[in-house]
Amino acid sequence: MSKVSPLFTPAVVPAFEAERLQELYTLKILDTAAEERFDRYTSLAANIFDVPIALVSLVDKNRQWFKSACGLAATETSRDIAFCAHAILETEILVIPDARNDPRFAGNPLVVNEPHVRFYAGAVLRGPTGKPVGTLCLIDHKPRDLSEREHDRLRELARLVERELQYNYQVEELRKQFERTAYYDPLTELPNRRLVYDRLHQAILIGKKNVQRLVVMFLDVDRFGALNSALGRAAGDAVLKEVARRLRAAVDPSWTVGRWQDDQFVVLAHSMSARVDPAPIVKPILKVFHVPFHIGDVAYPLTVRLGASTYPEDGHDPDSLLEKATAVLHVLPVGNMSAYRFYTQDIDQDMVRRFDLEGRLRQAIERNQLHLVYQPKVKLRTGQICGMEALLRWMEPELGPVSPAEFIPIAEQSGLILALGDWAIRAACQQNRRWQQSGMRPLPVAVNLTSAQLRQPNFKTWIREVLAETGLEARYLNLEVTEGTLIDDIEETIKNMREVSELGVSFSIDDFGTGYSSLSYLKRLPLQTFKVDKSFVDEMTSNVNDATIAQAIIAMAHSLNLNVVAEGVEKPEQLKYLRAYKCDEIQGYLFSRPLLPDEFAQWVAEDRCLA
Repeated sequence: MSKVSPLFTPAVVPAFEAERLQELYTLKILDTAAEERFDRYTSLAANIFDVPIALVSLVDKNRQWFKSACGLAATETSRDIAFCAHAILETEILVIPDARNDPRFAGNPLVVNEPHVRFYAGAVLRGPTGKPVGTLCLIDHKPRDLSEREHDRLRELARLVERELQYNYQVEELRKQFERTAYYDPLTELPNRRLVYDRLHQAILIGKKNVQRLVVMFLDVDRFGALNSALGRAAGDAVLKEVARRLRAAVDPSWTVGRWQDDQFVVLAHSMSARVDPAPIVKPILKVFHVPFHIGDVAYPLTVRLGASTYPEDGHDPDSLLEKATAVLHVLPVGNMSAYRFYTQDIDQDMVRRFDLEGRLRQAIERNQLHLVYQPKVKLRTGQICGMEALLRWMEPELGPVSPAEFIPIAEQSGLILALGDWAIRAACQQNRRWQQSGMRPLPVAVNLTSAQLRQPNFKTWIREVLAETGLEARYLNLEVTEGTLIDDIEETIKNMREVSELGVSFSIDDFGTGYSSLSYLKRLPLQTFKVDKSFVDEMTSNVNDATIAQAIIAMAHSLNLNVVAEGVEKPEQLKYLRAYKCDEIQGYLFSRPLLPDEFAQWVAEDRCLA
């Protein structure tokens, strides 16, 4: 830097210097070669204003550099003597009619020596965000001034030069915008399927070269469609952005987290040692969904199904690995808990069986090949049977018994669940009415509802028709819903439940305690019963936490004037605890397994009681 003479004043450094310099460097124009487009402007300015020197000057940290210099051989000067360093502090234009008479510049080397500046006019040039980066300036060797019209002309020329300065930046921004549009999801800002596919291809090449393992994880968020429909697109978008944020935070920063489509995401875990067990890397991803997603004051739990494949075991190209990861999703159940599985060869056999079972289930519904069994509920105060739960069973003519844990998820994913649910409720009501007509003591029958049934627009009409056709009084039908079912379009759920409750039908929450029920909407539901989930009953005699939760559920239900049923009671010790907690009813193998209709009728006729 040149030695500063006491006869002139260097410009102060602006408070926004760091931001200004960043903006200057963003233009990527410092020290670039001469360009005709800038030289045309300085030549034009010199001619219009009849001055010997016109400059496009950029003010760097320690220097003033000339992108174009008409009438001047120098390419730069020190910033501490630069007139432009003063000009960038102005709002628009700095005019110095006679530098020799201005105490800031009288002894300036540029005034005393070449180029002998007397007149100076500098119009500020700004970068993309408005920070000053330099000037378009005019210099004369004799004193003069600018008229108002000349001010306007210089200002207009400066705006044109600004456009040229920002041209490269704008082109680069357009390129980046195009790249983001082409390769990134606009909502979550995650790589889209195109970029995920490309990165997967590159990761396979690296894995092959370095003998490394690659894991492809395909995630499908359960029940997101229902949440989106219930709360609106804005709320759904907010949840997807939060899912993306949590996933990025949960995995190694070098891995790829992408949005495949809608509520489906992909995680690529690459550069892993071939000896590393890939299974543990799934856990932090599943943990993302252990915490509910908040929309306003309400917490909404979401679960996820995760299918995974590995390179090189499951394939050597992107298509094979993605296909096998997605194939796993088809055999994972949609439930209240997140589930995952790695691809194995028996997945293909499972898929064949699922497609086969779907076709057979469709026929079973049409041909009335399903049947119900009934598990008694017992009132603890009297020990007597006080009701029953109807449970679906399927005895396939060729395959034999098919577990509900296998065919219910198939029905949900294939769209058969509405037909299956309609058959089950009608069959349960018909059976209960037949028992009553035969003289059996009237008892309520409980039937499980799915979220798809509960959200039907004609839900009330459907239940009313079932009761009318079967002749069963509404008070002898109890509909059981799970906590997970309730979050799917909560407002529509509340409306439908209230309308059906007005008919005299009662409602129970099944598996209570396994979800994230909010008291703010539980108190709005027309509920009569809480069912304590079997998972708490199983361990209540050995796990103090489960015992405490069961006791708290019973106490809370009673405070709300609700009945409590403990399900899955199998041991006398469990019964002892439940009696101590003042539970109202139980069901489970301690008293009875699910019974065929004739067996159940016999038990009631014999007045079987709990000891």
